[in-house]
Amino acid sequence: MSDAPPRYQRHPEALHRQLEDGVLLLAGRGDQDQPVFVEGTGSVLWELLADPWSLDELVAALAEAYGADPAEVAAGVAPVLDQLVDEGVVTRLP
Repeated sequence: MSDAPPRYQRHPEALHRQLEDGVLLLAGRGDQDQPVFVEGTGSVLWELLADPWSLDELVAALAEAYGADPAEVAAGVAPVLDQLVDEGVVTRLP
């Protein structure tokens, strides 16, 4: 059994549209879809999730890009990832 942390990636059926001030996301499930809007670092997070990343890798990349404290970035990114998974636009990979 692997102890590797889960990785996150855009769900293959997720739909997205880049807007001037962020990204509009839909899970691609049909009528039950609720739009999700991400902006700022959420937009950057969405771009990164084109490929699989662990939470630690995402935190390191965003902390470096913004010159921010990794602990603060982790505190902000983890709940956003959970929400995007719950909304069906991001997949948690084993």
